Amino acid sequence: MGPVADLEILRACPLFAALEDDATRSFHDQLERRSLAAGEAMFQEGDASHTMYVILEGQIEIVKSAAAGSFRVALLGEGQWFGEVGLIGVSRRVATARACRPTRLVEIPARELRELYKRDIKSYALFTMNLARGLARKLQLAETMLADAQPKNS
Repeated sequence: MGPVADLEILRACPLFAALEDDATRSFHDQLERRSLAAGEAMFQEGDASHTMYVILEGQIEIVKSAAAGSFRVALLGEGQWFGEVGLIGVSRRVATARACRPTRLVEIPARELRELYKRDIKSYALFTMNLARGLARKLQLAETMLADAQPKNS
């Protein structure tokens, strides 16, 4: 895949929904790309958090440690994103993100979001609303998973 295909993936990603084409292109042109080998971690649970990622190609598993061992929380593919808590506040990574197969990503550091705020407030507002919608969906899924894991009272 090349730059044109990468741009099309970003355009199709809900995170960039409703952004003007120039704003998405600007993101595409300014952001760093990363490549991971199968089994390689993007970050570990407990690492400092200040960057989120969008998957351009490949697959990432999100793994959480617990008293009973580690378990997969999510399996993500092309156009999906992760690590967004790092853009919202100062925190540590709450899980490990690891490539299941060779994977290419685009990095969105917190500083780039601050720059977007300075140069294009409308795109910043749309991006952060899309980010909030994505977080709300993840929260709803987590609540459903927790409810399903509870013993049923008869």
